[in-house]
Amino acid sequence: MPEHPKRSRTDRWSDLITEGHVRAARLRRMQPTLYLGGVVAIIAGFYMAVAIPGPSNVAAQSPAQDQVARSRQPVTDALAGLPPLAISAAEYPQLAPADQLPKVAQTLLDSLNKSGKLPDMPLDEKTAQDFWTKPWPLTDLPTVGNDQVRLVGAIANDGNAYYARPIRWLIVYSRRKDHWEMASASDQPFTPKTTPAVSLENIPLTLRSVLPVAH
Repeated sequence: MPEHPKRSRTDRWSDLITEGHVRAARLRRMQPTLYLGGVVAIIAGFYMAVAIPGPSNVAAQSPAQDQVARSRQPVTDALAGLPPLAISAAEYPQLAPADQLPKVAQTLLDSLNKSGKLPDMPLDEKTAQDFWTKPWPLTDLPTVGNDQVRLVGAIANDGNAYYARPIRWLIVYSRRKDHWEMASASDQPFTPKTTPAVSLENIPLTLRSVLPVAH
């Protein structure tokens, strides 16, 4: 009987390795690289989705934001146009105590609700242009308005007899169906804690008739 030549262990193993085994081995060697590449792609896609807003969101928000900004601009300009307080030490005794302002505000409101008119007080009726651009008197209350909305201001002392602290106070009265309401302007540094407060920039339509004419 003819003898078959002896084969090495390596030759016997090579008979078991098919082309499919070779491809599978190559894929196993490539798996770590493919996995890492996939993770990097997912992370990159996530950051792009978060960082780049969708065109539909930008288009939907921009017109609304622009409209709000445009409606508030006249109020912003009016507040910026108020002249700074320039009061000498000799004028400090003329300033009323700031803690009296809530009582004054309530007196004005009661009169408007009772008769539709301001009470007999030292008031200084002004045009909208003068109210917002000229210095206010120290002893009288500057005011501007009509039968729907009215602004009243004051300069008072929020300090004491030994240390004066002049402040500007501004309050808005607006008429509803059958009554008037009031609120201090929170846009000013001084806002009494006992009166309601509102940012004038949030009520531009209410104030439209008592704002200065833009030039």
